Amino acid sequence: MSYSLLIVDDDAIERDGLTNNIRWNEADIIVVGTAANGNDGCRLVTEKKPDIVLTDIKMPLMDGVCMATSIMRVMPNTRIVFLTAYEDFSYAKEAASLGVHEYVLKYSCNDEILDAVRRECRRLDHERAIHSKLQHYRRLEEEQRLYALLAGNENAGACAPMFAVAAVLMFGKGKTPCADSKRIKRLCDEHLMGSNIYALQFEGEVLLICCLESDTFSQYERQILQTLCERLKKGTGTEAFFLTSDVIRNAADLSLVCRTLLSLIPVCEEHTDGASKGLLAAAQIKNFKNPFGLYQKMTAYVEENYTDSAISLGKVADAAFVSGSYACTIFRRFSGSSINSYILAKRMDLAKRLLLSTDLTISDISLKTGYDNSRYFMMLFKRHSGKTPTEFRKGHIKD
Repeated sequence: MSYSLLIVDDDAIERDGLTNNIRWNEADIIVVGTAANGNDGCRLVTEKKPDIVLTDIKMPLMDGVCMATSIMRVMPNTRIVFLTAYEDFSYAKEAASLGVHEYVLKYSCNDEILDAVRRECRRLDHERAIHSKLQHYRRLEEEQRLYALLAGNENAGACAPMFAVAAVLMFGKGKTPCADSKRIKRLCDEHLMGSNIYALQFEGEVLLICCLESDTFSQYERQILQTLCERLKKGTGTEAFFLTSDVIRNAADLSLVCRTLLSLIPVCEEHTDGASKGLLAAAQIKNFKNPFGLYQKMTAYVEENYTDSAISLGKVADAAFVSGSYACTIFRRFSGSSINSYILAKRMDLAKRLLLSTDLTISDISLKTGYDNSRYFMMLFKRHSGKTPTEFRKGHIKD
């Protein structure tokens, strides 16, 4: 790992000597700039963002201690190494509250100055290692909360006010989807570390969940996704596409949106160019914001067709333009029962009305309620009501 160094000294000869006479390259240290006073030093720190600043203390316009104080306010992770003369050594000690660890006599040999900067490099390594571990654990914790939300646990707690989801689609040279989800997730994790975007393996696919603070993607987030496509292509040798959702403002809808995205993947695999995928996604995902509208479409279809013996889960889902698994999730969420149970209840209610209000035979009622097999109808009726159709009819005949 290399480190960036800014040198600040008002003496041009000293500044040149510090820059060119010390073997910085042997310690993987790159001098990114020099300044002649504290004001210029502060400006260059903001511009260059060095890891370490090697600075004299006594300088015109702004001395080294004041400069260090200003730097630590805006960039507290920057390390400071003071060059000090004997007479101002006690003055340098006043900066201890800034967290400065290294003081080097100004006229020390080059190796002593290099060693002091190296010690700061080691401290940086230690801090970065701790920060990396903490970041890793925090991401794992956030991932677990997202997995819980995907599993339908609304008590898991939202990780952000809003979300957006993208399914990762990989297409190789033969236009065959790449199914190596573990490898794809690993590549995504490496690229997304430090961002607000998380890669999750879900039902054999990789989903990217972006935790948003506003209702739009920032330029930063768009850039991350753009470069991730390039990273995935380089890492797998296949083309990467993202099938994205609208912004989700309710964490409870996250699972539903993710399942809908997954249901679109098989359809998208029939198209090979990104434009077709984008158009398809736009056409299919427009209902994300209104899952209750999907439920209404399904119930309306059932109301019109429940007596049709050919009705099926697939046809109900097709009526709302969603997959069977997503249809089941939506239907159960709003009705509390499965689609098949709902159809059965509608048929049994009709059968009871026909038994009580008509003289139709059991076989005819079976056909009118959608069952071609009257024995199967009678078995279902008894299981549902506790009586056979004949017993039910006789038990309700008025004297």
